[in-house]
Amino acid sequence: MVSPAPSQAPFPFRTVSLAVSLVVSCMITCNAAERFYFEPGWSFEADLSFPSSPSALNSYKEIAPFSLFVPILNSSHFDSGSKGYSAGFISLFESPSSSPSRIFLVICLGQPSRVGTRPFLVPVWSLNSGRPLEQQEGGFVKLQLLEDRQILLLDGYGKEVWRVENVGSMEMQNNGNLIIYGMEKQTLWQSFDNPSDTLVQGQKLTLGMELSSNNNMYKVEMKEGGLWFYQISDYDWPLAYWIYPANDSLALYFDDMVNAFSLNSNASLNITASMSSATCRGTARYDPSQAYTLLDLNTLIVVDACSNSYTEEQPASMDFVRLDIDGILRVYRLQEFDSNSGYAIASPTSGYHPCSVPNVCGNYGICSLSNPFGARVMRNCRCPSEVDNKNLWGTFSFIDPDNPSQGCLRTEALKCDELTTQSMEPISGVTYMSILPLFEQTWQQNTMPLEVCKIACLSNCSCSGFFYHNPTSYCLQFGESTALSNVSLYSLASDDHFAFVKVQKRHTEKSKSYSTIIAISVAVPAILIVLVALAAYWMMHKREMDPELKHAEEELLGILLNPPIRYSYSDLKAYTKNFRTKLGSGGFGSVYEGRLPDGRNVAVKKLELLSHGQKEFLAEIATIGSIQHVNIVRLYGFCLEKHHRLLVYEYLQNGSLDRWLYSHGENTHVLSPKTRLNIALGTARGLAYLHEECPKPILHLDVKPRNILLDENFDAKLADFGLAKLVRTGESSVNTAVRGTPGYIAPECLLLSTVSKKSDVYSFGMVLLELVSGRKNIEPDLMGNEEYNFPKFAAKKAMAGKFIELMDKRLLTSTEYVEEDGYLALFKKMISVAILCIQEDPKLRPTMLVVSAMLEGNIDLPHDIPEVSISENTLFDVTSSSTPYLGSLSSIEGR
Repeated sequence: MVSPAPSQAPFPFRTVSLAVSLVVSCMITCNAAERFYFEPGWSFEADLSFPSSPSALNSYKEIAPFSLFVPILNSSHFDSGSKGYSAGFISLFESPSSSPSRIFLVICLGQPSRVGTRPFLVPVWSLNSGRPLEQQEGGFVKLQLLEDRQILLLDGYGKEVWRVENVGSMEMQNNGNLIIYGMEKQTLWQSFDNPSDTLVQGQKLTLGMELSSNNNMYKVEMKEGGLWFYQISDYDWPLAYWIYPANDSLALYFDDMVNAFSLNSNASLNITASMSSATCRGTARYDPSQAYTLLDLNTLIVVDACSNSYTEEQPASMDFVRLDIDGILRVYRLQEFDSNSGYAIASPTSGYHPCSVPNVCGNYGICSLSNPFGARVMRNCRCPSEVDNKNLWGTFSFIDPDNPSQGCLRTEALKCDELTTQSMEPISGVTYMSILPLFEQTWQQNTMPLEVCKIACLSNCSCSGFFYHNPTSYCLQFGESTALSNVSLYSLASDDHFAFVKVQKRHTEKSKSYSTIIAISVAVPAILIVLVALAAYWMMHKREMDPELKHAEEELLGILLNPPIRYSYSDLKAYTKNFRTKLGSGGFGSVYEGRLPDGRNVAVKKLELLSHGQKEFLAEIATIGSIQHVNIVRLYGFCLEKHHRLLVYEYLQNGSLDRWLYSHGENTHVLSPKTRLNIALGTARGLAYLHEECPKPILHLDVKPRNILLDENFDAKLADFGLAKLVRTGESSVNTAVRGTPGYIAPECLLLSTVSKKSDVYSFGMVLLELVSGRKNIEPDLMGNEEYNFPKFAAKKAMAGKFIELMDKRLLTSTEYVEEDGYLALFKKMISVAILCIQEDPKLRPTMLVVSAMLEGNIDLPHDIPEVSISENTLFDVTSSSTPYLGSLSSIEGR
């Protein structure tokens, strides 16, 4: 480590307390040299709570009302007091408080504070924009170097967020690139290779790299043909809404916003294909590695795989371009700083169009342009009304009249059980911003006559409207619960495009005359007969050309490396000997034992009360079938045949955990302390996998002993995760409308109807207490006794150090288990972790990754047992007389 110069200025933010003395030394050293060389034992951590002095706060307010930046390493320009870059931690606050709302490791561009001024720092890179760091009381975020020269970023709970191995030094360059070098001075990692939402001067965005807006709603990806803008969603195809193509023919095709809505299945140019794979002309050489985007002084340069280039110049030099949270790419220039603060000048890039983002006017909002040929083109957002269709009078209103871009609400909600009082009302001259890329990908399966499209939407409860292109008969549905839910309608002059919006008729409509009613009663059946016949004829021929179910299977299951097998109903009847041996039953079906031809024993679950169709069922199977983890029950296959829906799972010999915990007969096997810890570890690892390692986090929302299954070695496997979308909600005798099973439901689910990963943590804590005690958390026979409410009793005894009083009584009477090495310390650990998990405030609960690490012994437990407040109302357990094998299904979407 380089020694600091005697005249070196001390750490500038004196209101921030640094927890390690080495940190202060590091700050002085890092500021004195452009590159910092790590020494073993180096670490940096800081208290990122709201400072006592407002002079430490950042004067840039675009990111949050209040923010605090704590630098770790500066560029030489920044150290000299000029505009430059600094890497460090930033914490954001919505209001002055002791707890930051979000914490990030960032690189900021700006100027440090001087005497009498506050710093003006604009984040231009973030390591963890999608997953903010957490800070708990007494536990700060930390960057540290281990003895084996691994640098780790830990949050306030000790959870590892980021790691780089074999580290030698770190440098914050004057161009904004943070580089970590190895011991051989090779580059191990650099921020330029890991962009967030911003591109700074000199930084290249190469093929496959992307910018992601800070709200994780929009992305800009560097493709072979140029920059590709799209909205993030669960839709099967990218919701692209803008391009910066390097090829002139593509630019001309898209630039005037006319061809962007010209749908033609025989078009000579396919925008989606051309952007994904550039086609070179003449002597141009195809080289995907040469595709990039670069910010150079006052010019944005886009080069494709054929060396075509697109340039956009600005009147003044730019400091950076950023994909903002509204999906618009803007250029920014930091103005020279005055004696008080600085400010950032922003202007949209030339690709900006006021209506160009898919949800620019919110749900059901219609975006149109005012003064379209003048010097200032303005956006106008409005709701569907009688101006569009007299039957739309009073059907929609603004969510916020003072902010029309928030979108519109229905004044009369759609009711699935009142389809006869619904109508499809047309709005002419409107379409969807991303309709061209969607058309290029889906026109074959979505091409149908208008009347068939109407019937399809009217008969689908989740469909609330559709876009239609008359020349090609292209039909694109949307709805409140579909991937295209947040849809703004784009106003066009063309009559080729229009939309139909589903409307629920009011019951207070004026009664029509008797003659009108007679006429309607005669005409409607006749029209319906014609429409049904037309739809049947069309769908019959469409099925011959493109079978929907076959396409859905290929599309949704073909992406899996090992897709679940599809069984016929007759096969499963044979494998289960006509469903002879029932293993159990739950709120949504029964489970039967079976045996496959290859000799594997299986558990076959017959689902009832299904709410989804074939494609939705296959989509859920694709999700469940893609998850393979040693602590999650394996899905072997499924049956989708007429009204039959069955799931085929691996068979686990020892059934569910509850049969081992609550049975107290003489011949009952008692789980050993080590087995109980192993079950807890397996369950924790399974939940951590669902929460943190799946492509999209999955919430279980019904963690309980009945849904924890045990194999022949008593290893735990989670069951009934991710199945909630397959069943109707609120129809279980066990699971209530408050999402989960009483006795294991987190308080926030009951009080606020909000769920998160921490809801599963709470439920796991309750299971952990039952694992220790061998009893339910509420025992009606003990009413009036302090042991009646076991979690509250456990917290009290744990704080007093009387852990042995919480043990399963069967273990205390067994010499074999009492003499087992370290059993008391093992149970003390499980109880301490359980009490951390059942804290009333979700923020105080650890994540499942941290829970796993504490149970494994990789993270130390806190010295003091925290108090816990448990209401008996939240613990009362509603049980069923049946003993299910796979338990009941969760009654909420588990995503």
